[in-house]
Amino acid sequence: MAGRALLILAAVLLLCAAECRLVHAWKRSYVVYLGAHPYGREATTEDHARATESHHELLASVVGSKQAARDAIFYSYTKNINGFAAYLEEEVATQMAKHPDVLTVMPSKMMKLHTTRSWGFMDMERGGQVLPDSIWKHGKFGQNVIIASLDSGVWPESNSFNDEGMAPVPKRWKGSCTDTAKYGVPCNKKLIGANSYFHEAVTLGSLHATIHGVAVVCSGGNAGPFEDTVVNSAPWVTTVAASTVDRDFPDQLTLGNNATMRGISLEASDLHSNKLFPLINGSSAALPNCTVNLATNCATGCLDPAKVKGKIVVCVRGGDVPRVMMGMTVLNAGGVGMILANGEMDGNDIQADPHVLPATMITYTEAVSLYNYMSSTPEPAANISPSKTELGVKNSPSIAAFSAHGPSGTLPYVLKPDVAAPGVDILAAFTEYVSPTEVAADKRRSEYAIMSGTSMACPHVSGVMGLLKAAHPNWSPAMMRSAVMTTARTQDNTGAPMREMDGKEATPFAYGSGNVHPNRAVDPGLVYDITPNGYFTFLCSLGFSTKDLSRLSSGKFTCPAKPPPMEDLNYPSIAVPALRHRMTIKRRLKNVGRPGTYRASWRAPFGVNMTVDPTVLIFEKAGEEKEFKVKVASEKDKLGRGYVFGKLVWSDGTHYVRSPIVVNALD
Repeated sequence: MAGRALLILAAVLLLCAAECRLVHAWKRSYVVYLGAHPYGREATTEDHARATESHHELLASVVGSKQAARDAIFYSYTKNINGFAAYLEEEVATQMAKHPDVLTVMPSKMMKLHTTRSWGFMDMERGGQVLPDSIWKHGKFGQNVIIASLDSGVWPESNSFNDEGMAPVPKRWKGSCTDTAKYGVPCNKKLIGANSYFHEAVTLGSLHATIHGVAVVCSGGNAGPFEDTVVNSAPWVTTVAASTVDRDFPDQLTLGNNATMRGISLEASDLHSNKLFPLINGSSAALPNCTVNLATNCATGCLDPAKVKGKIVVCVRGGDVPRVMMGMTVLNAGGVGMILANGEMDGNDIQADPHVLPATMITYTEAVSLYNYMSSTPEPAANISPSKTELGVKNSPSIAAFSAHGPSGTLPYVLKPDVAAPGVDILAAFTEYVSPTEVAADKRRSEYAIMSGTSMACPHVSGVMGLLKAAHPNWSPAMMRSAVMTTARTQDNTGAPMREMDGKEATPFAYGSGNVHPNRAVDPGLVYDITPNGYFTFLCSLGFSTKDLSRLSSGKFTCPAKPPPMEDLNYPSIAVPALRHRMTIKRRLKNVGRPGTYRASWRAPFGVNMTVDPTVLIFEKAGEEKEFKVKVASEKDKLGRGYVFGKLVWSDGTHYVRSPIVVNALD
């Protein structure tokens, strides 16, 4: 009997425990929103403490005690909004919602950031979660690191500059926000300084910064895809090219013969999927006061409303008419949609735009098929589907068509750009003084915009540099650049070599060392370091004198009697712009990892004999440096091919320290 009673008691206890767990499981997180605080931005810590206490008192009036309220509340909003987050049972949440001081009670949900795809694409996070080996963690999320950005302006009101949760401004910061501009820029703990700057010599200013241990990252320019267009090619700056991410904004163009074409757009409005609309070329709808060429490009005021009304208009890209303006011209003339067709020169380079009406942009190949269809029937018709977001796009990354290419016409002895980073269709904070299209007639405003350019790629690398600085405070700017370059990837997400937008295989003149791989950069194994004297010696090789460099070096540097070849600058890549018969290039590697044995492997550029001496480097401690030589010699029967490309890799089996090699064999 006693044993049976014990069994019943045990069962009751287990049931109670299960019920207790069940009751706890029904609790979920809620946000109790109370509106705004009575105080403003000048609130004191005492104000914040009183707000927190008032939250405890409010919840206690429902749950029965302050202690229970303190246990339930896990966050009080005491700065920008008034409210708190708490684990509550559904009944308690319902009661709270009825309280006269409460505006609303919302279930707290895990949200994905409405930000660019690039951080996930670069493996720094996945599904909004930071991975254990991410550079985010190694770099302490950039704690105590200051990043300066030179750009066309800043919109401080953007939520991107909200400083809630940020640590105090580093005490070493001596800057400020300008108060002389027409519109003052408010500083906070995230945006810690803002000033106007003049078009000073970036090359000189960046050298001063580098000498003082500041890494400088610059965009490579948007004059691609032609060679010899890269800018910011000084060896003391990191020059960035633009690449794509694995995200597109496709829509579908359906023709009257049931053929479909894939286009691209940021416009998500619908043209009613069950109906086809008449098609007309812009050139066929020209007003008498406009030339056919202007009408072909759908220039402002050139389309005849009588011919365009209710139709989808085909406009040809170009003619110095902004793409979004073409759509506005179609809309103002009564058109219902627009097909923006590439000409032969633009090929397959299509870009997603925030059009003002249903619209799509198609490649030149698709445009030829469209014209063939339109000429095959007296009543061509079509429909444009709303655009959607597509992830996991294959053959990503590829190099953006606009991204400037090397070699540098002013400094061919240094391979530029250095590295590529996401710069196509990047979600960025944007001013609300103008529309995201920057077209005066477009009255739309948005806090964010999808933008493309090497100026979008550059901040990605700046951010990675900031994380590297946090992870390795004693690294020089050259060491950080080396880590980024030698760990970069040259393959896309299918394992194939990275390509240009036209499908051709890209070269180091397009991407430098490859597409940035932040997590690898934090542990590169070996680095190529350059001291300020190394840059001064390079300038001596360029023809500068000791007197010229006296101010830069505070009179502490003297040019060598015989400066070394410019190719000997200890850069992570090797460029030989004028090989005559043979040449020996010197490099030096520094160990920043564990002791290890590194072995060299290489692929010589076509038509060039290449050797490395020695082929094995043994490092016994961190900080140790070893020198090696690369010898290149031209093959007489394979001259005149222009630049050819190869690579050199040092590996200990874990780390792969890769350097691109470009050679132009003349003799």
